[in-house]
Amino acid sequence: MKTLERISNNIQKYAWLVGAFALATWLGSLWLGLELTLWILGIGGVITAFSMSRVPTQLLRWQGASKLDRYQYGQFYDMVNELASKAGLNVSPDLYLLKSNQPNAFAMGTKKQPIIGLSVGLINNLSRRELQGVIAHEISHIKNNDLFVKGMARSFGNLTNTLSWVAKFLLIFAVPMFIFGMNIPIWPLLLLAFMPTINYLLQQGLSRSMEFLADHDAADLTKDPLGLASALHKIENLSRPWWSQFNPVAYRSNDWLSSHPNTKKRIEKLKDLSAFYPIYAEPVQRPVQRRIRPLVYRNPFGWGV
Repeated sequence: MKTLERISNNIQKYAWLVGAFALATWLGSLWLGLELTLWILGIGGVITAFSMSRVPTQLLRWQGASKLDRYQYGQFYDMVNELASKAGLNVSPDLYLLKSNQPNAFAMGTKKQPIIGLSVGLINNLSRRELQGVIAHEISHIKNNDLFVKGMARSFGNLTNTLSWVAKFLLIFAVPMFIFGMNIPIWPLLLLAFMPTINYLLQQGLSRSMEFLADHDAADLTKDPLGLASALHKIENLSRPWWSQFNPVAYRSNDWLSSHPNTKKRIEKLKDLSAFYPIYAEPVQRPVQRRIRPLVYRNPFGWGV
């Protein structure tokens, strides 16, 4: 059952990627011809691959992130090293700390130079078990080459968006020409002008399929799906604005427009996976009350800082 779930998530992931490529190729062939379009997409793919190979440490520094020393924060890295080894990574990710009270984690780089960022708000509010689930989720993104796949899809989407802007520019001149009796085909321009919406939906669908797959693989790495489920539950409640407690319906996001799947659906899938890992039986924790914390890093595990 686990294998079928993973295969299904993988199929969805690459189906969204193929959709983004097909959309860019079709629109490009209408304007530029198929051969030139494929050349442009190929060059864009090479540029994306090159940019992904560059470690984005400067970008992290601009965001105020600082690298955690492997010796001073050895127990953090012990957790990461164990999960990376289980995932089959040859290089263990470096850890960066973001000075933000918002609970957040992300992966950057490649399998050869992986990076995981953790915010102060995430570390301050999650238990060791929950943090292990989140880190396993990010390591799964690295293992599955999600960063590269998403970069390629973004490269395909750039061509679509560029052609759309050209179409919008030409529409400005096409309308008066049409009024003066010149036979200008308007519908291809209108079609191109609205293509970014379809491209956006494809990008968001790709991102959601990656999240489900990373959840599944994280559960397989930790053998504890409920640990990640509990972390998602906490992050969801801590990330909501204070006013959402008075009108929770208005805060609900549209699944089709979101880059992440509905948290409730993710937790339900993780609960289903927990049947395969009976070693952990603790339920998902209750929602935590949102509270303002000072921007001070403290270690929830009692480790020395």
